[in-house]
Amino acid sequence: MSSIGKLRVADQIIPTPADGQTFTVPVPGQGTLTVNDKKRKVTNRSAFGVINVLTFESTDGTVERTAHAQSRIDGQVEGGLFHGAAFGSQARVADTATSKRGAYQPIPCVGTNGRVLETSTGEATPTFGFLGARRSFAYGVQRDNGSATGYTRSIVESAEFGALELRNIRGRANVTRQADGDVLRDAKGTGVGSILVGGEAQPQPPAGEAQRFPGGQYTVRVVEKDANGIEAIGAVVRLFNGTPDDRTDDTVVDLARAALEIKRG
Repeated sequence: MSSIGKLRVADQIIPTPADGQTFTVPVPGQGTLTVNDKKRKVTNRSAFGVINVLTFESTDGTVERTAHAQSRIDGQVEGGLFHGAAFGSQARVADTATSKRGAYQPIPCVGTNGRVLETSTGEATPTFGFLGARRSFAYGVQRDNGSATGYTRSIVESAEFGALELRNIRGRANVTRQADGDVLRDAKGTGVGSILVGGEAQPQPPAGEAQRFPGGQYTVRVVEKDANGIEAIGAVVRLFNGTPDDRTDDTVVDLARAALEIKRG
């Protein structure tokens, strides 16, 4: 577990949790500072983990890391029952990420033993628009009869992209493995509270159907299922940078994305 004794930002002392929780602090006019920035990956061949006690991302995209540690195990690795994560936002161009995952909260492979894990980050003003406060959660529990249940979820307070404004954006992946090994999954709790274009309220569109607005398009409640789990995104916004015949240069922003899988018995 990592920790930091005292953190001061803009002459203010920022409380730091002692349990290694990840959180993000805006640095006025300069960027964002993430404390206990963690990543992990587990496959059946290896396990890898990395942590940066401090990660600073400046407004020009420069990233600086302090107190970096990583570990790796090669060979046969038991990946555990749960796999997934939730995050509030991420932008990409041509399938390449151009921003880090805001409020990223993974679920441990063994679950959370009944606790709800939470990561949060404040407002941000990336080049493509405005992002409000974001929070992400993970929960998972295993039972003696072989059943298990869990969820990952994320909430974005609001997001603005030119004429488009989205409020109360939610993504939630719910998965349950029954005692007989069957897996049930749904995306209940996923959606957008309200949609405004040019200040005018818009009706809720059908899930998964793209809607145009000046300069781009948005899609609400984007859900994909597989045999063991589900991925749910509250909203996907595409900003038109390219031409109608070539959209590879478009900026695509995922808002309130949650994914979870539970191995079948």
